[in-house]
Amino acid sequence: FRKIFNKLIKFRNNLYNIKNYKNYKFKYKENNYFNISKIHQFPSGGHYGSHIDLSTKQERNFVIVLSKIGKDFLKGGFFIKIKDKLVNIERELEIGDIICNDVKTYHGVEKIICKKNQTGRYSLVLSMRKVK
Repeated sequence: FRKIFNKLIKFRNNLYNIKNYKNYKFKYKENNYFNISKIHQFPSGGHYGSHIDLSTKQERNFVIVLSKIGKDFLKGGFFIKIKDKLVNIERELEIGDIICNDVKTYHGVEKIICKKNQTGRYSLVLSMRKVK
């Protein structure tokens, strides 16, 4: 996973013109940050309620999709809030797609429903965490 996260970090750095990346620390908008790399797994019944990541310590999230609705799980998945409505976008996502959201975007994971022998929903998450 380290190689995948390093590629995602490189992609993010190119996208946001982050040039001084060193020892997992970097500057963005005049603040110092470091990376938080996570693997999210939602088995059958797993969910993550509607929320924002609004924090004075966090900036952006990048999510790599690692599973496919219909193959790895039957129902549920990633949603975003658009004009007071929760919109599940999971059917539009393919394995390897990258989702980027800022800390003000309401999002979450609707309850995952699996058939027997399905593994659930997986993703890699890269967050930017501000340090003093």
